[in-house]
Amino acid sequence: MMKPDASFFLKVTLFANGAVFVFQEHYYPYFKNYGDAFSVHNRSVVSMIYSMFVHNDLHHLASNMIGLWIYGREVFVKTSSPLWKSPAVFVCVFFGAGLIGFYGTILVASLHDLEFARKMENFRRAHHCSHWLCQEFELNSLFRPVVDAWGQLEHTNMSIGRLSYKTAPRIGASSAVYGVMAARLYTSVAVSGDVIHHAKMHSHEIGFLVLRLASEVVAAPWRLENLTLSDNDNVDHVGHISGFVGGLAIAWSVQRLSLGRRQRTATDGFTKYSMYYAAVLAIIGFHIFRK
Repeated sequence: MMKPDASFFLKVTLFANGAVFVFQEHYYPYFKNYGDAFSVHNRSVVSMIYSMFVHNDLHHLASNMIGLWIYGREVFVKTSSPLWKSPAVFVCVFFGAGLIGFYGTILVASLHDLEFARKMENFRRAHHCSHWLCQEFELNSLFRPVVDAWGQLEHTNMSIGRLSYKTAPRIGASSAVYGVMAARLYTSVAVSGDVIHHAKMHSHEIGFLVLRLASEVVAAPWRLENLTLSDNDNVDHVGHISGFVGGLAIAWSVQRLSLGRRQRTATDGFTKYSMYYAAVLAIIGFHIFRK
């Protein structure tokens, strides 16, 4: 009996996403509320994995699954490398990039908090009373809550934007698909020894990826000023970019593993230890990013 390869896992992932979409649309209305979906406030690893299989509408599902099918076949199926055909590699790239995408969103939210704290501190300093009466009767401490409330009102748009960014459910396999896209880009230019295991990407394909990433970078809310409600397009651009970076890192790790070693030995070793890697990643993520 043949062992399942990456192609089998790719098809299972496609089917699972489609099945969950049908289930949420017709049989389980609770899915519509996305109550268990990942958000910065609901940051468990379980919610992250759950969110990778839930989509907002048919267009959202189709765009992700078509991308996963096209790029996934190039990376995991149309390759002469047994290592890249192994199911462990597919699992690490897909779920690893997806988790890294969510962690990237959490990291940017933390940067937003630091930036907002600096703005509030600057506001307090600007409204600090240096008169001797204020020092004598500690009026600055007494009126600190009033100054903070005033500062919050002055930065209302940023406060609402931060709250929206943290509570918005992040659903879909987009970050994971971006990781597979990154693996496709890396494997098209990376060479293992003297053998090329993947087909080269055409210049127009690379150009499409570059333009796609550029648009994501421009649209991502890196600064607090980008978090106004009018700028919110309900797309997790940070997650997409983080997933792409994660996919590059994982693809590089896989390629480095295959260098200077026999392909069979590498496949066996990676199949064994990649599961440990995935488990460690999940445990670390749970303990670091839990509420």
